[in-house]
Amino acid sequence: MPQEIQRNFGKAVKVIYDLFLPDQQELMRIPFEAMTGYVKETGDTTSKGAERKFRTFMLLYRHWLISEKKVPADYFWKRFLEATTDELWEEAEEVYRALRIKPRSNNERGENK
Repeated sequence: MPQEIQRNFGKAVKVIYDLFLPDQQELMRIPFEAMTGYVKETGDTTSKGAERKFRTFMLLYRHWLISEKKVPADYFWKRFLEATTDELWEEAEEVYRALRIKPRSNNERGENK
């Protein structure tokens, strides 16, 4: 029987959020604070409650991609809300990798303002 991988949903949300530019952080603040509040209250980063917060964060990220025209409106087809947690986890890994390699100036990070 395959062993299920335990994922730290709280850490995934935090590392992605920390790499966002300040404007995007502001747009994603509510789902981020929902996750951090949940973790602070329960200490849970790996079970179903944390998974729900992670899914909300990633679905709102998908919405942001479409609303900012980063992807076409039909990019996710009918699977916008039907994405599995595994699919959203893979997507989060891709987002993290893309944000880490994207060069940003100090001003874009909100520094020296």
